[in-house]
Amino acid sequence: MKKIQKPNEPPPPVYQDILSPQINVPEINTTEPEMQRQIPSKTKSGYNLKKIKAMKHLLRDDKLTLQEQLYEEDVQESILKLLVPGKHQLNKEILLVVLQMAEDYFAYGTEQERTEYKQKSIYKMIQPYYRDDPEILDLGIEAVWTKVKKSTKFSRFKRRCYLKLKQFLAGSFFLM
Repeated sequence: MKKIQKPNEPPPPVYQDILSPQINVPEINTTEPEMQRQIPSKTKSGYNLKKIKAMKHLLRDDKLTLQEQLYEEDVQESILKLLVPGKHQLNKEILLVVLQMAEDYFAYGTEQERTEYKQKSIYKMIQPYYRDDPEILDLGIEAVWTKVKKSTKFSRFKRRCYLKLKQFLAGSFFLM
């Protein structure tokens, strides 16, 4: 049996919502997890799906986002996992290595798309090392940008071949 409340005690939390004009409803996450879209093969029933503009853009955007995700995962695992942002604040060597990896890694897309994806990835990963201030990060990038070896058409071609080989060995080559 429940204990009878004294008048000076606040009402229990279950009844507080009923008595108070403000209703405290816990937030429920109604968003469903993102489903990975399955991209069909480039040819179906002898018809080349790359001839359809919407499909061509879908395949291209998927390649660019996949390239960005793989780059971020590789940098996080290889470099940033070992370095603490507070201890390595404003370290130009880390910035130079991440910029060089980005220049070597991004092989798909036009020059404008590559620079856009590089900037987005670099700012997302390196900003904690530059006091979460994009202006300071811009100054750091300007300071080391001349030391970054720029990619060429041939180096990007080699990178694309390497990525295709990596896909083939992973078994997901025939799914795309």
